[in-house]
Amino acid sequence: ILEMSRSAGVERFVFLSSQSAHEQAESYYGKSKFELEKLLDPRRDLIIRSGLVLGKAGSGLFHRMAEMVAKSKVIPLFGGGRQPLQTVHVEDLCTAISSALSRGLTGLHTVAEPHPVEMGKFLRMVASRLGKKPIFVPFPMAPALLVLRAVERLRLPFPVSSENLLGLKCLRSGDTSADLASLGVKLRSTEEALDEIRDELATQIENAAI
Repeated sequence: ILEMSRSAGVERFVFLSSQSAHEQAESYYGKSKFELEKLLDPRRDLIIRSGLVLGKAGSGLFHRMAEMVAKSKVIPLFGGGRQPLQTVHVEDLCTAISSALSRGLTGLHTVAEPHPVEMGKFLRMVASRLGKKPIFVPFPMAPALLVLRAVERLRLPFPVSSENLLGLKCLRSGDTSADLASLGVKLRSTEEALDEIRDELATQIENAAI
């Protein structure tokens, strides 16, 4: 698609990447996003790295996490749940992309709430808003990877994959204040975003269980 756009004379290619994309990434998702970023020219193209996208409905990573929290009595906190997580409400992400386009911005911009929360705290926040009280149990990362890979070889259904765990293992946070200022946007905090979407999210999970 990039080559076709170049041939057609498109001035600016916009690539929606992820905070999972960085040099230390171990998951295929993170590594592939990072390699794709390298194909672009920061002088003419736009790369948006988003945090974990929070929305009312969907089937992405956040919604799989929320479904796991809603349906499980025991939630493993891989690596102790200490990984730094930055989020972005889906509407704020769309606003940021629109603003970048209208301002003619190029280069790399990260769109994520400036203040990270630890994964364990985030999952507890989700559980609270869904009215659930699961037990959170710390679980070492290395054994968890071995278990998940064994489960995958047996083709057993499980809400979390080894790819998800590799992405979690390599989560990185950063100060996004300068990028948000250049985009001219203010994001909802993680708490505000979860408060806004909780009713619709609960309804979606409930309907999926029927």
